[in-house]
Amino acid sequence: AIAAFQEALRFFTPEAAPYRYARTQESLGAAYGIFVLTYTKLPITDQAQYLEKAIAAYGEALRFFTPDAAPYDYAMTQNALALAYSKLPTGDRGENLEKAIAAYREALRFLTPEVALRDYAQIQTNLSALHFGESHWEQAHAACTSAISATETLYQVAGAEIARQAVLTQTINVFFSDAYCLARLGRFTETVEQLEVGKARALAEALARDRAALEQADPVDRAGFKAARDRIKTLEMKARKLRVAGSDSDAALQFIEISAELRAARQDLAAVVERILTYLPEFMPAGLNFQAIASTAEPDNPLVYLITTLQGSLGLIVPSGVAALDAKYCVWINHFDSDDLNSLLLRRATYEIVTGGYLVGQMQGDVELLQNELDRALPTLRELLVGPLAARLVDLGYRQAVLIPGGLLSLLPLHAVVFDTITLSFAPSARALQAARQMAVERAGLSPVLLGIGNPLPNPKPLAFARTEVKSITPLFPKGAQRVFYEHKATRQRTMENTAGASHLHFACHGTFDAEEPLNSALSLSGDERLTLRDLLDGYGDLSHARLAVLSACQTGITDFQKAPDEAVGFPAGFIQAGVPGVIGTLWPVNDLSTAVLLRQFYKYQVKEKLAPVLALRKAEKW
Repeated sequence: AIAAFQEALRFFTPEAAPYRYARTQESLGAAYGIFVLTYTKLPITDQAQYLEKAIAAYGEALRFFTPDAAPYDYAMTQNALALAYSKLPTGDRGENLEKAIAAYREALRFLTPEVALRDYAQIQTNLSALHFGESHWEQAHAACTSAISATETLYQVAGAEIARQAVLTQTINVFFSDAYCLARLGRFTETVEQLEVGKARALAEALARDRAALEQADPVDRAGFKAARDRIKTLEMKARKLRVAGSDSDAALQFIEISAELRAARQDLAAVVERILTYLPEFMPAGLNFQAIASTAEPDNPLVYLITTLQGSLGLIVPSGVAALDAKYCVWINHFDSDDLNSLLLRRATYEIVTGGYLVGQMQGDVELLQNELDRALPTLRELLVGPLAARLVDLGYRQAVLIPGGLLSLLPLHAVVFDTITLSFAPSARALQAARQMAVERAGLSPVLLGIGNPLPNPKPLAFARTEVKSITPLFPKGAQRVFYEHKATRQRTMENTAGASHLHFACHGTFDAEEPLNSALSLSGDERLTLRDLLDGYGDLSHARLAVLSACQTGITDFQKAPDEAVGFPAGFIQAGVPGVIGTLWPVNDLSTAVLLRQFYKYQVKEKLAPVLALRKAEKW
């Protein structure tokens, strides 16, 4: 690429084609920068050489990309120049940073929120990263705040879910960085609030809409709310179906139209909510403040937010009912940062070439590779990340906690690392946990009813012990409360028809997580049929009595790790959004014999001894 740009510059000269000359110089600078990113093992002198060439190329481009002649190109080249200076490993570090900051500020003179909101958000994100890396907490917090504000505006005007996720992807680490800055500034209560805001937005909004307390609303407003809510659901369903249809021009036009309708429907809903708030001030709050978050924790079961950043990791323990957090509830984990996390997940020869890692074993189902990667990862997680957090919980008198992991941490078996000291369950956010707990309370008095699916056929790889698994747990439920379907009878239609009234949904079958399109992640049923995540979000079955979904299949606990990991797009959050308050899933391909033995014991403790699911599972694991 570098050679081709240089060849182009033989003909795109300043005299013959000044604009094309400047554009090619900008592209050449970008290529030099990408070269440094790709070949991560380059000696520092070589990194500096290429970045200096990039800086020179950007400087040439800026001779012609002037504020008067090409203000947008000028500003974007200043942004690229700032990035190069911030990465330059040689010379006076302070001087390089001053040049980078000056270039970012120059870019922001032209790329204002009013002119180019998306670019403004990206430049503020870049600026926040620079200050964050230098431990300039106040400056980093200010830039993060600007980036988050711009992102929020973009999020609100985005139509379909995929567009909203794309917006959140742009500032994927800004919420974590800002929370870390606030904690370093001693503002722990605000740290928790910021972490909660950035977690599982789409899920929180769907749960808030579906569970809004409309009883005291004016009849006209109640009808308007329901109409707008139903319209949003219908349009979101249509948008999800278009993602399956492909990317032809007709589908693209339909997607644009649906996105516009979704924006209008959300505006209608917001207008109704605003009217209701005039006489019901507590109706459908936009988010949770610290007091509301703390009220979600149980007396012996605090919430724990855990994030990893380039500066290290941070755990925030939120006990039940506290008015504010002090330093004893903050756990600084300085020896485990984003680079450490990424090296556990993926081992690379270069920036682009992956040679192994936990995530590879998790997704490919290579048992030997997965075991080797776990042998490498678990001691590191125990010693550097989860161990210190568990120790603080024990010091505070806790033996149980609800973990709200940030980003890619949700891919890891963090509970297994501290199995002997702390019992951990997981939640996408405090808002999701609050809704799930309310659902569980509402259904606490219902009699247990099992919907069991065992070894659906035909399948090229039948599960020898899946039928045995379902058969062994069935007698633990009352007679007449056993809806069990094996092999060829485990059809999609029969499964859907029998969800009504079922308290426990048990799927002993094959499962797959689709990393490219998470909505296609599926549980395999009879006759080559599937229950996908998309089906759940589109209203599959009647789950109004369900208390627990046990997904005894491969990879059912994994969430989207490529686009917007904090949106928790996967089966656990999908079942919660569909109305099931608790989910047991798996982080990798599992053996059906050991799974059958484990889950038979789990149901004995959960159904017969009436232990909470997390305690029943831990007891079964210890057994």
